[in-house]
Amino acid sequence: MTPHRMTKVTLLILLTAAAVAIGFVLGRGDSDSTGYEAGTAMPSLRILGMIPPFMLTDQSGNAFGLDDLRGQAWVASFIFTRCPAACPMVMSNKVRLRDALRDDATLDAVSLVSFTVDPAHDTAEVLQRYALGMGAAPDRWRFLTGTRDQIWQLSRDGFKLAVADTPDEGQGPITHSSKLVLVDGGGRVRGYYDGLDEGSVKSVVRDLTRLRDAPNPAPPARLGDSRPGNMETRDIVIGPARLRLDGFVSLETTNDESMLTTKPFKFAGDHLRINTDARDGELAVEILEYDNKYHSIDVTPIKGFTRSECIPFKGDKIRHTIAWKQGSKLDSLKGKTIKLKFYLRHAKLYSFQFGN
Repeated sequence: MTPHRMTKVTLLILLTAAAVAIGFVLGRGDSDSTGYEAGTAMPSLRILGMIPPFMLTDQSGNAFGLDDLRGQAWVASFIFTRCPAACPMVMSNKVRLRDALRDDATLDAVSLVSFTVDPAHDTAEVLQRYALGMGAAPDRWRFLTGTRDQIWQLSRDGFKLAVADTPDEGQGPITHSSKLVLVDGGGRVRGYYDGLDEGSVKSVVRDLTRLRDAPNPAPPARLGDSRPGNMETRDIVIGPARLRLDGFVSLETTNDESMLTTKPFKFAGDHLRINTDARDGELAVEILEYDNKYHSIDVTPIKGFTRSECIPFKGDKIRHTIAWKQGSKLDSLKGKTIKLKFYLRHAKLYSFQFGN
């Protein structure tokens, strides 16, 4: 019997660079994404990207750019000073990170960098007052401003973070990601972390230590690279294939926990169904309240629909209905603008659907 095909949101876009541009945020490992090389007792960190040269203005009114950070690891984030929601949480974790680095003499040279996404308001003078309120030493923690176009391009094209508007759209804050980004002394991205999660501080310190102790790895091989050491030998067989319904593309994760946050949308329906294979792991869903005035990618979980209240799914189904422990009803969210945040561990997510 052929099951009824669900109307769905497929994950094909996750295989393209467009995934970033439309607002998906993906993290891996301890609420983060890091470039671990497999098969070593103490994993080194892969190169996940390169930061292009930039020249901005710091809180002291001085020119400051990528060349000023050469030779030292640094941790970046995007914030704005009048942000009422996510930014204070990111900054709180950044302060915790600063304190943790102070406690380790071998990591004391690590710099912190915060880029404002509200450059029209956040002048050098405003950033200086803000930095003083954070107890930030100007030689160890830089707050940078520039033109709106510079910040937008650097966030999207340099750090590969989600932005939700165009460089010339309005004068308000740019809708931005709350990720922390680890960059090495050569300007290479080595890890992404959830800036809203206090546990990310420990993950960043862990990876800074590994970065300090491990030699720099080679960049990952590109598709089609046939140089020695970049090819895998596999047996080839021919036979009939049985395809999963709506299963041509999936988001697949490892044993480390991974996260996927959707673009905001107006909710309609009374249930959420997923097509997933989590036989060796699990999948949970959290629903986030979205208010555009906060200009942030990650916002507040809705009570009754948080991750801790979700009943994790373990198994393999093409149509599984997500439920929450308190019996929370999705129809109470009709008409609201929300975002979905998927938590996956050793699981494949093929599609999801809201229905009646």
